[in-house]
Amino acid sequence: SIVIACRNEMGYIQNCIDSLLAQDYPADRFEILIYDGLSTDGTFEFLTQLNKTHPNCFVKKNPKKLQAAGWNMGFKESRAEYVVMMGAHTTVPNDFIRKNIELHKKNTVPATGGIVIAQGADFKSKAIAMAFNSAFGAGNAKYWFGEKEELVETIAFGLYKKKIFGTVGYLDEKIVRGQDWELNYRITKEYGKFLFSPKVKSFYASRSTFSKLWKRQFEAGYWKIYILKKHPDSILFRHAIPIFFALSFFAFLLISIVMGNALPIAAFSLFYLTVNIFFSVKKTVPDKKILYVPYVSWAYVLIHFGYGLGAILGLVHTCVGKFSHFNETK
Repeated sequence: SIVIACRNEMGYIQNCIDSLLAQDYPADRFEILIYDGLSTDGTFEFLTQLNKTHPNCFVKKNPKKLQAAGWNMGFKESRAEYVVMMGAHTTVPNDFIRKNIELHKKNTVPATGGIVIAQGADFKSKAIAMAFNSAFGAGNAKYWFGEKEELVETIAFGLYKKKIFGTVGYLDEKIVRGQDWELNYRITKEYGKFLFSPKVKSFYASRSTFSKLWKRQFEAGYWKIYILKKHPDSILFRHAIPIFFALSFFAFLLISIVMGNALPIAAFSLFYLTVNIFFSVKKTVPDKKILYVPYVSWAYVLIHFGYGLGAILGLVHTCVGKFSHFNETK
C-alpha cells in the first residue's frame, strides 16, 4: 500500500499519482491510499475523479487535517504486507516498488529505502535542492546523498513491513515535523536498522521559496527537541551542530556587545561564511552551476540557522512545558 497524506496540493498531486500508476509492478498487487486533509483548492475533487478511473486508488477525507493522522489512517486500513509513507511532493521511477520488494526478499530488515533527489523548478528552488542533496546541508542523513548500500537509522519514503506497527505503534500525531523520524527511531530500537540502497530512487519537489525553507527548518529544529525529550538517547551528532551554531552566534554577539568590539562576532561570522562558501562552490562547480553559489550559500544559512533557532525555542518551551503546533492545518 502506498499511503499519501495531503492537503491543498493541486500543484503536485497529479505528478505524484501518475508516477505511481506507471509502476512496472503488477497493478493488482498494490493499492494507493490517499487521505485528503479537507483541501480547499480542488485537490479532493480531483482525487475523487481519479478514484473512478483507477480501481487500485482509494480516496478518503482526513478530518484531523494533520499529515500524521492521514498516514496513520492508511497504515491501519492497508490490506497489504508492506506500506509506504509518501507525500504529494514526491514522484518515483517506475521501478520504485519492485526494487524495494527485491531488497526485502534478500534482506531481513524492518524497512528499505533509497536516495531522495531534491528537484527545483527555478533558480531558488534548485539552489535549495542542491543544499539538501549535500552533507553540509543534510548532515549524515544518507537518504539525501548516500552512494552505497548500507544499514541506516532512518529513511525517507521507505517500504515498511506492516506488521511492525502492531509492536511499535503508529506515528505520534502531536509532532508536526519529524514524526517519521520519531517513528523510525522506535522501529530501529525494536527491530534493528533499515536498509538504504541508492538503487532505489525518489524525487522530491523542494521548497519553492527561502521563506518556506526557513519555516520548514525552524519547525524541524523546534520539534526535534520534543522528540529528544521523548527519547533522550536518540540524539545524533548532526542534531547538535545547528543548535551549537545558533548558540555560538548569539554568544559571540553578546561578547561583542559587552566588549564594545565587533571583532568576536565578525571572526565567527567570517569563519562560518568561509566554510559555507567552500561547500557551496564544491556543490555547484562540478555541475558548472557557479552562478548558484550565492543562492546555495543562503540556503545553507537558512537550513542551519533556522533549525538552530527552532531548537532553541523548543528548549525554552520544554522548560515551561509548552509546545505549539504552529497552525499546521493552515
